Amino acid sequence: MNKIVSIIVLIFLISCGKETEDDVLQVMEGTGIVWLSGGLMYCATQFRMENGDTLIPNQFTSDLVKIKLENQVRLKYKELTFRESGCTIGKDCEIIEVKVID
Repeated sequence: MNKIVSIIVLIFLISCGKETEDDVLQVMEGTGIVWLSGGLMYCATQFRMENGDTLIPNQFTSDLVKIKLENQVRLKYKELTFRESGCTIGKDCEIIEVKVID
């Protein structure tokens, strides 16, 4: 009986330490337009993606500040699991790369 409990505890400890694919934020790519909602500061700058998603960046780098409204852009980003912005719509994300499409 004691051996069975020890094996169960060992299996439990090993399984808790493993990182699944869902735990790792995947880099995603897409195209969309830059849009200004006129809402709260953190929710104002948004990316309206062609797939219908609305992305809310969690940081404002010099690359993001230079982009004009309604420019079409290609993004590499990670969706965040925790909603940092407090916005009621959209998905919070970390922008990895942004390029304006001519």
